[in-house]
Amino acid sequence: MKRKLLVISCFTISSLGGYYVYSSNKSDKYLLQNIPHKIDSSNISREITAQQPTIKSPPNNINVQKTKVQQLTFAHAQCQERSYNFSEYVDDVHSGVVTALEHELKQGKTDRELLAYEAQYQTFYDSYQSLLVKAKVNIEENKYSFTQSVSILNEWNGMSVIEGLNTDTLNELVAALQPLENQNHGLNMSISLAQDIKKADIYALLDNNENFSTYLDSPLSIGDSPVLSPSILFILSAENLKIEEYEQAIALRTFTVNEVAIALNNKMATEYLVPLIKQTKSLGDMPILTQERFIRYENLADIAAANFHVDALKLLSKYGVKPINEPGILTAMDIAILNLPRNGTEYNKLNPDTNKVLATLSYLKAEGYKAHGKIKQFNNLTHTVFKAPRNAHTNTQSISNIKLKSLLKSIPLIDKSFNVQQLEPDNSVISIAITESKNKQKAMKRESELCASVKQQLLSEQGFEGRDKAYDIIDEIKQNPIDVKQRLHQIDPVLVGLWQKLELNYQPAPLNSDSSDTFERLLAEGKTSQALEYSAQTPLTQTQTDALFHYMLRSNIEFLSAWNVRVSPQMPSSILSLRGLPVEKWQDLLHQGFDFSIIDLLGNDAYIAAALNSPQAIQFLVDNNFKLDIDKYGLDALDTLLELSYENGQLHENLPKLIPLYPKFRASHYARVARIKQFYPEEYLQLIAIDKALTPIAGTELNKFRSRYF
Repeated sequence: MKRKLLVISCFTISSLGGYYVYSSNKSDKYLLQNIPHKIDSSNISREITAQQPTIKSPPNNINVQKTKVQQLTFAHAQCQERSYNFSEYVDDVHSGVVTALEHELKQGKTDRELLAYEAQYQTFYDSYQSLLVKAKVNIEENKYSFTQSVSILNEWNGMSVIEGLNTDTLNELVAALQPLENQNHGLNMSISLAQDIKKADIYALLDNNENFSTYLDSPLSIGDSPVLSPSILFILSAENLKIEEYEQAIALRTFTVNEVAIALNNKMATEYLVPLIKQTKSLGDMPILTQERFIRYENLADIAAANFHVDALKLLSKYGVKPINEPGILTAMDIAILNLPRNGTEYNKLNPDTNKVLATLSYLKAEGYKAHGKIKQFNNLTHTVFKAPRNAHTNTQSISNIKLKSLLKSIPLIDKSFNVQQLEPDNSVISIAITESKNKQKAMKRESELCASVKQQLLSEQGFEGRDKAYDIIDEIKQNPIDVKQRLHQIDPVLVGLWQKLELNYQPAPLNSDSSDTFERLLAEGKTSQALEYSAQTPLTQTQTDALFHYMLRSNIEFLSAWNVRVSPQMPSSILSLRGLPVEKWQDLLHQGFDFSIIDLLGNDAYIAAALNSPQAIQFLVDNNFKLDIDKYGLDALDTLLELSYENGQLHENLPKLIPLYPKFRASHYARVARIKQFYPEEYLQLIAIDKALTPIAGTELNKFRSRYF
């Protein structure tokens, strides 16, 4: 249920390309996403069918074909942009329904009244209930102060409570995050508190007067909170203060339900929770920072039930805040049961008389709460299947703890007579919005089908085969396991790379490897000597190997010593990381003992990285006697630059430096040169001027496959 915390260095954060960047579903967050500019499908169609009215006589075949390719390429680019912004299009489909729900909520409509329209809505990535929660969150959001300006981090006091943050790293962090402001970037980076927090830093958090509860919406998250604020950081670090110090510290501060929700989810001790609740305004409000995808929390008492925090339930009850109790919709008992630990041993960690799970269920039962479910017979045994509407089910058959199973069976059940009665479509704002949502879904489907057609037409016009055809060929070649790589290469070196990617999916981790994040933590904290010792004794996983390669190149060259002493050394996933480094860094790596003759898991070598870097990088390899492998299977450096030249419509600037290194050319080179000749004849003339030996013979077939990972 709770997000795992990761300790990462500020360098890793600032790189935004390291190994601690994870995708997250930001569409479930509290903030509304911007409605995107919609791609006009009719415009795509026009681009496909457009003619040039100024041309009065039929152009030659090459020009006609080139014009058609350009039209399709433009349309395909629009489709790719649409695909890249897909989550925004989904939000657009939902927006009308969410707005209608907000309107009705503000008019005083109840959940039961609004859920009566649920059957009219066909789930499209988000359920109707999720949209209802989103509407409630949008309304509540107006009560709080949010910002996406990461420069506010420089204004906050007490930031040293975060692991790895100091004046220098804070500036790096802000600079790295600023390009992501106001973007639907979809990134999440979990950070953690420092291991040794100074009390002065905790007190400093309280000195952030106007911005104490200003929430920073950014890729950063901490302690089950998707946002940062001084108030949240204070709550997470508060138990580093003695209780007397804590009570005195917060006496003049006011908190929101969001801070209390974070405290509950992070298991704050009751003695610290009591004074916090006393200092919290509007205790009955809906906490918006801790909503989950499949379970909604109307108030703090719901979150207390989810965390089996009986003391909090009793305390909040004294302030008039009680958990939800809506038969036919959701009850606090449903919430508690949905959050039961899946591991039976969890129930036996505490004394049975004080077990928090048993205590919470017993308390809710005594308070009159029931659960949704039914009794079933299985193998002559009676079981209770709990299932709240629109939620997962829990079966007592799977519970091993006898005392818990007995308690669960004694919980009163709510029958289906309380279910929300569904309405037929009418002229209400909700029904109208749902109808419009369906129309938008249909439009998206039409655009998707059109884009699929555009892609197929573009491939056909260019003479390319799709990935499905490539995989069919690979499957056929693999039927005879002899010389697979060589046979694939003869068809097209691109197939070698695709085959290797498929094979990597089945590659096991090295024996005796450590799958924990111990090694990555050493790298993140810049502990070179400990990383060296670890690497010399423990076989690294692929993830650890890649992390070491990344830190060695991007952060600290001293990690090269750990790289050179690896036990059972593996190849990095991609050597192409070298392409972004200045040649001076290549020189430093060489002086420190880095071997530029290595290849990565896909067979890429340093010459491909150099070709993508600069003429100076190519010359560096030549000057230091690293040989170009002209017989390697798979794409080589020249294949790579020829593909890029075709993709960009102009010769790559590094070709004049690379081509003279080849004493001979292979079939894959000529196939790509022939493609440039057909579609970009002027660029072709410049190409063969570098070396006439690149002239393809008559009838040379164009390459039918390409790699698009550059």
